[in-house]
Amino acid sequence: MFGVSTFRLSFQKIADIYDMEEAVAMSFNIIFNTVLDKDSRHPVTLFASLVANHHPSRRCRKGAANLLWRMDEIWPLVDEEVQPSPAHMEGSKRNGEPDLAELQKIKICGDDRPRGSWRSCQGSKPTSRGYSCGVWATFHSLAARLDDKEGAIWLKAVRAFMDKFFTCDTCRVHFLKYSENATITTRKEAVLWFWKTHNIVNKRLAKEDLASGNGDPEYPKINWPSKELCPMCRAVPLPGMQGDWDATWVEDEVYKFLMKFYAHPLGEGDIIAEENRKRTLEQNAQDTIVTPNFDGIRGGGFGEENRVQQTQMDTSTAVPAGAAIAVAIASCAFGIVACWWRVQQKKR
Repeated sequence: MFGVSTFRLSFQKIADIYDMEEAVAMSFNIIFNTVLDKDSRHPVTLFASLVANHHPSRRCRKGAANLLWRMDEIWPLVDEEVQPSPAHMEGSKRNGEPDLAELQKIKICGDDRPRGSWRSCQGSKPTSRGYSCGVWATFHSLAARLDDKEGAIWLKAVRAFMDKFFTCDTCRVHFLKYSENATITTRKEAVLWFWKTHNIVNKRLAKEDLASGNGDPEYPKINWPSKELCPMCRAVPLPGMQGDWDATWVEDEVYKFLMKFYAHPLGEGDIIAEENRKRTLEQNAQDTIVTPNFDGIRGGGFGEENRVQQTQMDTSTAVPAGAAIAVAIASCAFGIVACWWRVQQKKR
């Protein structure tokens, strides 16, 4: 698992695909271990279609597409004429329930997902952030990656998932209430509507956290994005404004920011490269020593030739420990030879 501090330093200005994979893999695990019936099939299909078309992770898109491809086989419609194959006759009860054994074999986002860990959504408390944070980030990203006229499709799929499968009852009730009368047809409307809704939730939770003292002190709820992340997103404050929750937004700038932040989140390859780079720097720092500067040394067994050689070397730079030892041994040997040569010269 990568360090949380590394994420905070490196990835704060762009969404992280790691947690979006984790959230979707966990979501389908929850779905596959829920009591499913004929009324569950359509919500699962809607959500899987959204993931297959617009999730930023290729492996999640592939896994969701595989589920859709096999849906008629392992979760046949009750009224369809095509009967399930004999291999699935026992698992399918022909009353609208899926063959759970086959369904659970499908690994959305790959065999090693979910991994049971978070990176950008890792809270400072065991009970903070985590899954819900990953789900919200995924919904933001799915909205940002829609085709221009797919806003209604996004809202329908997200509402279906929240209604049937989201594990936070309070979150589900509030979301369904907020979205009940929402009119969304375009990508921009979906992106901005969900951002506004998320900030409404943040404001409510900020008050609850303040009253209860149960909030995450390292991740307080804020009116997002912050001024630091998007300086152009806020209009000039008006007289009488009470704190940042009353901020006036420049929505065109907010939309640009959200598209940049969520449409193309940081990929696994970028994350691994960043971690490897930091490990290399840390390892080099541990494996290097600073060699002394012998330029001013006189005598001590070092001949003039050796002092000239030593002066030409940039002895203030760090060299690997093995190389430094080799240089020291060679220098001592050369000094002994030089002393012996001087003694021989004196004898003559």
